[in-house]
Amino acid sequence: MTKFFIYIKSLNKTLLIVVILASIFIIYEIKVDTVSTLDTANVISVIKDNEVIDASEYANIMPVQLGTKWIYEGKGIFYDIEKEEDIELVGQKIVEIESIKKEGDNLRVSTLSYYVNNPNFKESQQKLLLISQSGYAFDGNNLAFFPLVKGQKLTPYDFERTDDRYVDYVSSINTKNVLGKEYRCYDILYYGSPDESLEVFCEGIGYVRERYKHYGTPNEWDYKLISVEHPASKDK
Repeated sequence: MTKFFIYIKSLNKTLLIVVILASIFIIYEIKVDTVSTLDTANVISVIKDNEVIDASEYANIMPVQLGTKWIYEGKGIFYDIEKEEDIELVGQKIVEIESIKKEGDNLRVSTLSYYVNNPNFKESQQKLLLISQSGYAFDGNNLAFFPLVKGQKLTPYDFERTDDRYVDYVSSINTKNVLGKEYRCYDILYYGSPDESLEVFCEGIGYVRERYKHYGTPNEWDYKLISVEHPASKDK
């Protein structure tokens, strides 16, 4: 009888060891499977980030090919502190598309702007755009769908204000000839204190003019589009 109990105890120990080993194996399998799933998710994410985007679907709003450049030229008036006088300069602004990513059915476009001969902007400026097949986010996040209407507010504003100050709004709609082609364009005004700005956005090409004026210490510029460079045209 004593031998029998010793045998049972030995058997229980063996079973316990088997159960422990089996548990370790199962946990290992779960971990391996989890890592495998995460790796797959990362690969899928990379594939999505690098997917080919059909730029023609958004061409009615503006060109959205990687490397596209908008080149503007204009005059500026600035106050030179060292010389203690106003100076007038002719400079350029270049805006280039750096990256494009899908956000649902929309595109998140990153642009880099850099200036030539503008003392206010000595470093490049990055901006994120949001574009859909039928709209553009003038505030960077909320899409406004075309055609716009006169008086339409395009950026967040104070609902208690009864005037058109401190908000970008459509002041007029007209057809303009830009670089030899007709476009439907929107004059977008902003009145603040003590400054004002005008931007002209045309469906199919984007911004064609940017004007800023500061009341008080002279600080103003007026950039107009002089060319658009497409990556495909540079390769030819």
